[in-house]
Amino acid sequence: MTVSPRARLKRRVVIALAIATFVMAGAIMAELPNNFPAQALAMALLLAGIALARSRAAHPELPPGWMGREVQAEADRKLNRPGCALWIACVVSSAGALVSFWLMLVSQAHGGHVVWPLYSFVAFVIVGAGVSGALVAKLVRLWWH
Repeated sequence: MTVSPRARLKRRVVIALAIATFVMAGAIMAELPNNFPAQALAMALLLAGIALARSRAAHPELPPGWMGREVQAEADRKLNRPGCALWIACVVSSAGALVSFWLMLVSQAHGGHVVWPLYSFVAFVIVGAGVSGALVAKLVRLWWH
């Protein structure tokens, strides 16, 4: 299979961006070893770099189903398994609840004059309860059938 020059250029740009995110993450980890928010940002950059390196643009010569995503999505639909979107929504709502809880604690430590961390925590908990309930319902239904 031949690869067009445009696809080669796109691949080089994507790989360069992945390398840049890895370098930035390493620099943050080296320069700010005791700063938790900076370390969390560095971990997010590492995950973004991995996603870029594994993306379709980084590997234009491979066939469309090379990572099995399309095959897995089709199997999920046939067996009524929870899809990727449901898992991602569950993880994001859990992470949002944890971050807003931490912000609520920080606000309380500084006098508790700000109320929005409480509202965001309640919103994330409500959304997370719905999403995780749907996830558990699909998993139990899959397990029992």
